[in-house]
Amino acid sequence: MMVLLLVNAPLYAQQRDSLRAGVGGTGITGQPPIATMDATQLPVPPLSPRRAFLTSLAFPGYAQARFDRPTATALFVAVEAASVLMLRKSLDDLRLAKRLGRDSLPARFDIDPATGLPRLDEKGAPVVLEWLPPAYSEEIVRARRTHLEDWIAVLIFNHFIAGADAFVSAHLWDVPAAVSIGAAPNGRGASISASLRW
Repeated sequence: MMVLLLVNAPLYAQQRDSLRAGVGGTGITGQPPIATMDATQLPVPPLSPRRAFLTSLAFPGYAQARFDRPTATALFVAVEAASVLMLRKSLDDLRLAKRLGRDSLPARFDIDPATGLPRLDEKGAPVVLEWLPPAYSEEIVRARRTHLEDWIAVLIFNHFIAGADAFVSAHLWDVPAAVSIGAAPNGRGASISASLRW
């Protein structure tokens, strides 16, 4: 009989599991447990990091515009436009140098002393005694080819930097930050400071 009374007696040393008790229950300290945020309540960025990287890799400045970063958008779009324009100009300059690099101008003709006119060959063309070197030498052609390669590199670099910036922005898009540039405390040079609110 004594054994049955012990079994039915409440055991005060035991408490309910705070996880099973739910938000309305009390924990070990007697305080209600801290409410946790459901994953569906977390803020979602306009673009996922992967999508932000790929879209800005293809179209620099697109993801930055979606993340409401007008300065970064304008910077990447301006570099892209300038690179495309300079790439086209460098390509035209290279084509011109290649085409005119094979041309040369006559410096002196064979003149007939009796008539004062240039002598003609069997094809009826004036006989040239001396030619000027081409206006576009091989060194100029190589230099213009280097200019073209430089602008291609700038264009590719802009795409990759825009993609990387968009990838980072997708992870930090809801973190408020303030960046300021000012004079250094000693008056020499400049200082850059950034503040984040957590």
